[in-house]
Amino acid sequence: MNTGVWMILTLLLPLMGGMLAYTFRIQAARIATGFAFLALALSSLLLINGFNWSTRFLWIPEFHLGWRVDQLALVLCTLVLLISFLVHLFSVKYMHVHEHPRYFLKLGFFTTAMLGLLMADHLLLLFIFWEVVGFASYLLIGFYHEKKEAAKSAKWAFLTNRVADVALLGAILSLGFEQSFFLSELTAIPSVWIGAGLLIGAMGKSAQLPFSGWLPRAMTGPTPVSALIHAATMVAAGVYLMLRVGPFLPEVVLTCAAIVGALTAFFGAFTAVTQHDVKQVLAYSTVSQLGFMFLGIGVGAFESSFFHLWTHAFFKAGLFLAAGVLMHHVGTQDMRQMGGLGGSMKWLMTLHVICGMALAGFPLFSGFMSKEGILQATWSWAEQQTAAGYSEAHLVSYFAFFTLFLTAWYIARQVWMIYWTPSRTVASVEGSGYHWQMGIPLILLSIASLGIVQGFHVFSSSGWVMELAGFSLAAHAGSLIPFVSSGLVLIGFVHCYGLYGPRRFYVQHYAQSTYPPSIMGRLSYFGWYVDSLYDRVLSSGYVTVAKGLHWFDKKAVDGTVNAIGVSGVVFAKFLSLVDTYVVDGFVQLTVWISRQVGRLATRIQSANVQHQIAWLIFVLILLLVFLLF
Repeated sequence: MNTGVWMILTLLLPLMGGMLAYTFRIQAARIATGFAFLALALSSLLLINGFNWSTRFLWIPEFHLGWRVDQLALVLCTLVLLISFLVHLFSVKYMHVHEHPRYFLKLGFFTTAMLGLLMADHLLLLFIFWEVVGFASYLLIGFYHEKKEAAKSAKWAFLTNRVADVALLGAILSLGFEQSFFLSELTAIPSVWIGAGLLIGAMGKSAQLPFSGWLPRAMTGPTPVSALIHAATMVAAGVYLMLRVGPFLPEVVLTCAAIVGALTAFFGAFTAVTQHDVKQVLAYSTVSQLGFMFLGIGVGAFESSFFHLWTHAFFKAGLFLAAGVLMHHVGTQDMRQMGGLGGSMKWLMTLHVICGMALAGFPLFSGFMSKEGILQATWSWAEQQTAAGYSEAHLVSYFAFFTLFLTAWYIARQVWMIYWTPSRTVASVEGSGYHWQMGIPLILLSIASLGIVQGFHVFSSSGWVMELAGFSLAAHAGSLIPFVSSGLVLIGFVHCYGLYGPRRFYVQHYAQSTYPPSIMGRLSYFGWYVDSLYDRVLSSGYVTVAKGLHWFDKKAVDGTVNAIGVSGVVFAKFLSLVDTYVVDGFVQLTVWISRQVGRLATRIQSANVQHQIAWLIFVLILLLVFLLF
């Protein structure tokens, strides 16, 4: 069998599983999960065998599209399928009350769309799947469409991404006609505007400032969906695009990516420290970690950004699924109403802590390894920029290091408030919350969050997956960066314990507050008011333009077409009247005259000789009068 057939089969299996689940409905969850596992197994076999595949096919005359699956694409396809399978397995129990076949159909549709995006070699084909992923996310975020908030959040995510996608489409068209539509044929991109369009498109999909607002709002969907979207699928699409085109972008565009990434990383962490909702904390955490990835790409650490994308998928999916178990058994997602759950849910607390330590970047955990490469490269880049006369470049690295402290602080705060502070649980906890279909994905994700699983050496910034994806292994021997970052993480833990440990009165006071009273507290809680600004300026402007175009379409375009149509009808009726009363009337008049002349001639030709002589004399008189006068 042709090797390409196996890859196409891998691409279609999740969607086929979802369609069969929706068709037969009985055992829908198990059917969809089985097909997701088959796709994962097939992708893993192809990855182990060093599979590489590319093909091009004719779409329209003289215009080809193409697929390409290299090491990087195949590793990410396997990652997407692994997270998708674990989410499917988790959902078998989590969604058993609802048993929505359409839920698993949408999961399969989303997974297939993401695989198509990763496999596309042609930029227009990539953009098609880019939009399909956006549409699939709209369906998943708005899954509980009967809830007004879910429908609103889905619309918000959809419109926000469309704003950035306009710039992406313009850049793709310009790049394709100027250089090539194929990613495998790209060379240095000379145009800053094309590079800026590609960057903006990636920023929208990966929730970078000022497009960050849609990601926290996406929490209205089912929690397994949040794990899928936030781990290694939709939000990773922007990072993947930057990994592909980053080496060819102008230096100024990469510098902008580094600055945006550093600001986004700080923004997400700073906002997460005051959130009450357990999922909102993790959502802003995702925004922050994506900022780290953009920062790495901007400073040229492509391999480290990819590695962080890989490790982030495991510990963030684990954290979201842990939050799902909490919400499933406690009945709330407000951390102010939790507390004291460490005794009844020890297994969940252990897995939550492991994934949280990886997120914070503590030594011996996967997040420490992947962040180190980015921090090393950021500091080296700042030194180079300073030597070139741009001393402000060190602010980028300072933002990155301070974000480490904030990350450790907010994840420690979450763990303390849920498991170790005095119980404030208003709903009863249903047992231990353990079920193997929910427990196995969490256990596997927690194991994958350990440094020893991800790297040859747990204190290095390299892992075996980087070599598998075709990146060279980085070495940073003798650097003080790991010690500085570890110290900042430890300080974050200690400072958080000082507030939420012995000072229990602080927790009791906080449990009754809506948001911190200080200016900085409000600024953090409301996310720098970015959402409000975006809603009033960008989103409202986008809607206004859309309404204007709608009016122009209805009044100008449709009005013109309708006027032409009415004019055609009026003209047709006019011609009908002319035909009826003028043409037909003239014909009828001619016929009548002919008949009268015929009757007259008949009388003239009668046998009465006197009549004929009389008519002859009459005609001669008329002729004589005509000649004389």
